[in-house]
Amino acid sequence: MRRIIFLFWIGCSGLFAQEIRGIKLIAKDAKGIPQEVSLYSKTYAVIIGIDRYKNLDFNLQLKNAVSDAKAIQSILQEKFVFDKFFELYNENATKDMILKILQGDLSGVSDQDAVFVFFAGHGYTQATKFGDEIGYIVPYDGSMKDNEMFLNISMVELRDNIAKTMNAKHVFFVMDACYSGTLLKRGVEIKEKIVDYAYLKSITETPVRQVLTAGGKNEQVLDGGYKNHSIFTGRMIEKLEKVEIYITASELGLYIPKKVFNDAADRNHKQNPQFGNLLGEGDFVFIAKAAQNVNSEDVLAQELVRLQEQNKKLEEQKNLKAQQENLKKQEELKTQMAALEEKKKLELLEKTKKEQDQLKTMEEQKRKQELLAKIEEEKKKQAAIEEGLTYTQALERIAELQTKIGMMEKEFDEQKAKAISLAVDESPRGEFETQQEYDQRKLANKQKRKQVADEYDALKAQGNKAYFDEIGSITSKKYLIGKERLTFKLGTYNVDGGYFPVTVTEVMDLCDKNQNTANSKIYVQREDAKKLRESESILDLKATLLVRADQTFKIDKITLVDAVNGKSYEFTANMSLPIKEVSKSGTFTDLRDGETYKTIKIGNQVWMAENLNYDAGEGTYCYDDKASNCNQYGRLYTWEAANRAVPPGWHLPSKSEFEQLLNYLGGSGGNAYYEMIKTDGCSFPVLFAGWRSYNGPYDGRGSYARFWSSSELNTSYAWYLYVISYAREVNLYDYNKNNGLSIRCVKD
Repeated sequence: MRRIIFLFWIGCSGLFAQEIRGIKLIAKDAKGIPQEVSLYSKTYAVIIGIDRYKNLDFNLQLKNAVSDAKAIQSILQEKFVFDKFFELYNENATKDMILKILQGDLSGVSDQDAVFVFFAGHGYTQATKFGDEIGYIVPYDGSMKDNEMFLNISMVELRDNIAKTMNAKHVFFVMDACYSGTLLKRGVEIKEKIVDYAYLKSITETPVRQVLTAGGKNEQVLDGGYKNHSIFTGRMIEKLEKVEIYITASELGLYIPKKVFNDAADRNHKQNPQFGNLLGEGDFVFIAKAAQNVNSEDVLAQELVRLQEQNKKLEEQKNLKAQQENLKKQEELKTQMAALEEKKKLELLEKTKKEQDQLKTMEEQKRKQELLAKIEEEKKKQAAIEEGLTYTQALERIAELQTKIGMMEKEFDEQKAKAISLAVDESPRGEFETQQEYDQRKLANKQKRKQVADEYDALKAQGNKAYFDEIGSITSKKYLIGKERLTFKLGTYNVDGGYFPVTVTEVMDLCDKNQNTANSKIYVQREDAKKLRESESILDLKATLLVRADQTFKIDKITLVDAVNGKSYEFTANMSLPIKEVSKSGTFTDLRDGETYKTIKIGNQVWMAENLNYDAGEGTYCYDDKASNCNQYGRLYTWEAANRAVPPGWHLPSKSEFEQLLNYLGGSGGNAYYEMIKTDGCSFPVLFAGWRSYNGPYDGRGSYARFWSSSELNTSYAWYLYVISYAREVNLYDYNKNNGLSIRCVKD
């Protein structure tokens, strides 16, 4: 029975952290000048301790392995620099979990990081027919039977597979157990080394795999050491507790074997720890946390002050040679400080970039959450609207939904463009960026751009689906109308055919001379036909209709109800009748600020019947700079501001659209003017709001109305519609784009 402890020190980074920072030390060179040494990028520790074993007898269970492992973890966490610990104790320390950490979690280590793995538990040695031996570590679910070695982890695998395939700078194994020699195949002569800048610099450039065992072949390791740990682990903890800045594996390999050998000899026992290199010539280093709190610039600055003071004394002593040497050291220190300052700037730039990337990610997530919240809010509104709509409300709701679809698609497209710009790095190739790195960045940008676009397109589809589903629900229902929208007239009864011809007429639009009619037949028995004729004047009409997505109606069926005689007569189902709005007037609510405007249908155009009053920022004015005038007359806009101010679903009228309006109203001049000042709700209600000159003064309120078009004459002038009350004139002309005019929008 053997108990084995492994300590692995492995350089690792890359996959384990996005932030890259160095673990540094300050050491003096041969000239006595402090120098900064970068040892590792990241440090990790794996701690494994097993007292209880699943497949071993009671007498083979251990007592102190877990406590030894936790003690090592505690001293390392308290005193030394480790970025992450992996801990496995008892039933968690299975073969699969150990290999998962060594060959899975740590598979992404780089050649500049460090990982520490500590195993405390049973080891087992199996002799072969070739005269040598194979050692194993026994995990929680392992075995000490020769025919079940597949349950264990072979030392050969640790040495020739795990240790060699780890992409690490330094690997250090420590085993607190008697050992058969299957891992440490060659010993090295341990000599005391001078640990200075030159030595530390050399080992940082050289990879190494080192091992320290608690005893030689067939030597039983002893418990009862420092703080009730094994004498080997106790001496190791004792030495680590005294470290102030750093300690190397070679120093431990020189100190611990001597101490453990003497401790065992005092108890009439032989225990001879072994230390050596498996591969490489570097040296693993434990770095104390206290050493990382030393600011290299402060050390250099202190050394500079010391040299300056020494130089002052030398100058007084007229020791020119010493003075020159001291000045040379000062210049070297200044050069190092300048280099450190530049390095510090680069690190600050890297840190700032990472913080900006994090902010970009947070902003993107925030925008996504806001868009999703809007989708959920619309779903709640839809649930409340689903029931109880009249056909006119259904028509208005479809128009509102289509406007929202347009606004949502525009917002999602804008957010997608912003998210893509935040997600990709389109900066030119940097001075220290290889062509391969630059090409990889461009490829990553392409992939990220597609990923972000797909995410936002999916969100847009999700949002649109809610609207389209509601439109589908509205158009699938039937709505009831009656005599307020339809009239009917019975024709001469056809005795031979047994039917009344019937003509259905839509209630005529107050502003439109055209009317919609449809002809059909009602089949009635002759006796009932007489009664129907007698009660014709009091017959009721009921019809159901469907609301279409294009905001038109289709008659589903029409029924005449003879309440006097208790009869009803349904028309044939193959009839359709488009229903117009009873009034050309309506309303529109600007969802951007909640402002509601009257609308008017003139010919085939739908216009706002009021001047726009939306604050579009720069280039937006109230007459005489008074808010009350905005409420009464709407706002005045420069041409550029006018193009920004138009709400979704509407647009600034073009010159040709204004011409179409004037032609419908009787042509430019007096005819159109008199139509515009009518108050019957059937024309374009002009509001004489005046204008603002490009250089500041206001004029024309009460007698002039001027409306921007979207059509440009040139880069400085655009077309506008003007109405003059005292001249009774309406026409189109061009105007300087910096003047402030009213806006009257036309529906898309």
